[in-house]
Amino acid sequence: MLTLANIPSVRLQAIAGDGSACLGNVAVLPLTANHFNRVHSFQARLSYDPVLVTCQNYLNASPVLSDSLVVDLFPTLGEVSLRWKGSSPVSLPDGANLLELSFASVQTGQGAVQWDISPGICIFLDSLGSTLPAEFSPGQVRVYSIPQATITDPGPVCEGSDLLLLSHYQQGTGNGTISYQWTGPEGTSGNDPLFYLDELQTAQAGNWTLTVSDTNHCQSSSSVEVNIIPLPVSGFPADKDTLWFDEMTRLEALPGYASYRWNTGDSTSSVLVTSEGWYRVIMQTEEGCTSSDS
Repeated sequence: MLTLANIPSVRLQAIAGDGSACLGNVAVLPLTANHFNRVHSFQARLSYDPVLVTCQNYLNASPVLSDSLVVDLFPTLGEVSLRWKGSSPVSLPDGANLLELSFASVQTGQGAVQWDISPGICIFLDSLGSTLPAEFSPGQVRVYSIPQATITDPGPVCEGSDLLLLSHYQQGTGNGTISYQWTGPEGTSGNDPLFYLDELQTAQAGNWTLTVSDTNHCQSSSSVEVNIIPLPVSGFPADKDTLWFDEMTRLEALPGYASYRWNTGDSTSSVLVTSEGWYRVIMQTEEGCTSSDS
């Protein structure tokens, strides 16, 4: 008795992988194959959601395919058409890339990248023109939202005072754990949502940037200008605190500030002194920063 067993043929597997990107960036999705043995030509068509992404290019095609590979893009329809015909049959190792598709992200979300399995659309042929049995696996492309945060404008700050930089995370943006990174002048940095600065110096004035990032490594940055107002200075001699005079002398603080208050009751930048004593002036800028000297 002779028994005949049916030996199932090995099917070529065409696989659309997964790709992801943060909104505004590019998602790269690989097209790979298993059992790609002695293929002489193929044609295929894939579809995707054009509301979510737009296929803008292909890259990293297999060197054995790149010489005669033709890729046509139909962004309005959300379709990609592939054609290839070699001068001789080609075999590739399992998991080898046929090519990669580059998608520009349009809005956040997730969508399938599907092979068109309609009859006669996705076909792989051998050197005799016979159709090779094939299976097709769809892929996914994901577009992640960008975490967003704003910074409260602190307004002018007096030299020597303290400052709390306040950030406000926008709920519903980003994914997973949100991290913070502040950077400021002179390399100052911090990683808390609220950044406390004490005894501000004028060298810390300038642009402060907050970068927020999430679990998917999506990030955005916002900035605020910190304006540090120097404290007023009197201009009194720094090397002595006693002045000798004959009958009268004029004490002069540097002019140009918003207000002056002497312990004599005067409110000008200078006073005429006719008697011995201790004289003190409080000076104030237009922004309300004050200092005194005596």
